[in-house]
Amino acid sequence: MSSAIAVLLMAVITISSMVIIAKVAHLAAAHRWFFSRTVRGRGVELMVLGVSVFVVTYTVGFGEGWLGGPKLRNACSDVPGYTEDSERAFPLAHDCYLSDGTVIELVPVWVNPMLFIALAGFATGVLIAARGQYNRWVTGRSAR
Repeated sequence: MSSAIAVLLMAVITISSMVIIAKVAHLAAAHRWFFSRTVRGRGVELMVLGVSVFVVTYTVGFGEGWLGGPKLRNACSDVPGYTEDSERAFPLAHDCYLSDGTVIELVPVWVNPMLFIALAGFATGVLIAARGQYNRWVTGRSAR
């Protein structure tokens, strides 16, 4: 069962990475931000891009802070004065607490802001797609 979940997660991460690569390649080749020419399609594109960036960023942050291997997992316990560590799934955090009050964060500093930017992109895509759909209902045609 766990190997099936791992395969599924790898497929999701691979597809998300491919979406990001395709978007960057499209921007470089066509000098246009969106594939779609309709407002609704642009909103859907932004939602897919937001989810893709979120998945890839979360995976990188999770891997760095939580699954960093024995070297990173033991980074806290090898420090003199280590007392405890704590982990959070969202926003991502893996904190090591030392006896002198120092806190060491193992998740890279850019991960959580990027997660919130990706969520904001998704929410903006929802609003843009809803606006495009509303315009289509009101006017009977797709707004450009």
